[in-house]
Amino acid sequence: ILRAGKTSLRKRVVYLDDGCEFLLRGYRVIGNTAEGNLDTEIFTVKGGVQIIGEDTVVTGEVIVIDFKNGTFNATNGTAVIR
Repeated sequence: ILRAGKTSLRKRVVYLDDGCEFLLRGYRVIGNTAEGNLDTEIFTVKGGVQIIGEDTVVTGEVIVIDFKNGTFNATNGTAVIR
């Protein structure tokens, strides 16, 4: 976690609020809030979301990221894959 206003952890699920930024599996993730399961590595990030990887940039209002499978599902979003 690089930045978060509030953080909590309950049963291997992390919650980040009030603006957050974190790194996971080579991706830098920025958003207003994030909720992620540390076992499945599936995260839902909301509010001005940016996901920046070596060859990928995904932006949107809500993005569900499966870090293990390397997949993204964006609502009102765009993706640039190089």
